[in-house]
Amino acid sequence: MPCYLTRTSKVALRAWTAKALLCLPFMLGVISHMFKITVSTNGKGKIVIDDFCESFSADMSFWTTGDYEKHWEEAMEALCRGEAVSFITSITDPKATNVIRSWACYPIEGELAFQEHLLFLDEIEGDFNLEQPHRNVQAYEAITEDGDEISEWRTAYI
Repeated sequence: MPCYLTRTSKVALRAWTAKALLCLPFMLGVISHMFKITVSTNGKGKIVIDDFCESFSADMSFWTTGDYEKHWEEAMEALCRGEAVSFITSITDPKATNVIRSWACYPIEGELAFQEHLLFLDEIEGDFNLEQPHRNVQAYEAITEDGDEISEWRTAYI
């Protein structure tokens, strides 16, 4: 995913530099050393964010390993453009279920903030976008409606 400098101001240069550094691991064909998501053909998956590591079970009845990996690559491209994304870690047919497991990722002030989410399809605005599932990310929130902090893991990207 190319990143282009479109203006010459210092602000634009800083913004371009931040995006270029985020894009660089993707452009080199590797997932960033700051975070990595993998899944095997038996559905055993793992997300690593710096020193944090968590295993997950991906449902393989709707998506294959290749489908998950393709989705994650598309999400990385969107993240490279500075968009918040959702890395789906378990999905069944959205017509037959109401819940999708994912890790949302938000670029915030030089960091990537990751939060594990359950996406309830009956609570999203509009229909679930199966063609671009990373765009179904929920808005960033650090505090619950009850005033509790939401667990998140951050890693620097500049």
